[in-house]
Amino acid sequence: MAAARYSSYGRATKRVKVAHRMTPYDYAVRSIIFQDSNLGERQNILEGEALMENHTDVSTYLASQRHVHSDQRALLGRDVSDDDELKDALENLRFAGFAVTGFDQKYGVYEQGFMATIGGVNTVINTGNKYLEAGLPVLVLPTKGNNRRAGIKGVHRDKRLFAVVHPNFNVGGNDAYSEAVTALQGAGQTRQEAEKYLQKFAVGTCIRGGRSGQPVDVVLHANSNIIEQ
Repeated sequence: MAAARYSSYGRATKRVKVAHRMTPYDYAVRSIIFQDSNLGERQNILEGEALMENHTDVSTYLASQRHVHSDQRALLGRDVSDDDELKDALENLRFAGFAVTGFDQKYGVYEQGFMATIGGVNTVINTGNKYLEAGLPVLVLPTKGNNRRAGIKGVHRDKRLFAVVHPNFNVGGNDAYSEAVTALQGAGQTRQEAEKYLQKFAVGTCIRGGRSGQPVDVVLHANSNIIEQ
C-alpha cells in the first residue's frame, strides 16, 4: 500500500480520521431531518466536524436530544450572502460540540443518533482561512458564502463548514471573525459589544497550531452556552 503523502511541513495533505481522546464530556445528539434528498454527501456528518444547532427549530422535534449538523446551509435553509443574514445566523445558531462518530444519512439510525464531544483534548481540522496559533482561544463561527474555506480533501467542496478561528479582529478583514464583528456592528452594536457577544461561540484553547486545512489540537472547555438544552 502506498504511503500517505505529506507536505513539506510534515502534515498529511489529505483528510485523516480525527484523533479523539475519550472524555466524560461526550453526549448523544441527532442529525436534523432533511427534506431535500438531492444533497448527496453534504447530508453526512464526518468525524471531527464542528456541529451547531438552530435554537429556533428546537420545538420542531419532540425529543430531548439536540438536533445538529455540520453544514450551516442545512441548519439555515440557505447560504449566508450578506451581513444581515450573517447576523441572523449568529443569533440563531449555537455550538453543539465536535462530532465523534459521524453520521451517514443513508445507513445511520436516526433514533440512535451519534456522539459529540464538548470537552477534553481533541484533534480537529482548521476550517478557517487563517493560521491557528498554540496558546490562543478558539471560536467556531458561521461564515458568509464568499468566505474562502479550507479545501479539505475528503469533504464535499459545496459543504459549508463552520470556521475554526481566533478572536482577532481586523477592519475590512475577510476572515470569519472579522466579518462576524462587522455584521453585528452593522446591526447597531459597538465593537466591544460585538466581540463580547461572540464569546458564546468560544469553544476552547489551541495547544497545537496549524495552517488552514491542517489538523490542530484544541482543549475544549465545556460551558453553559454549549451544554444548555
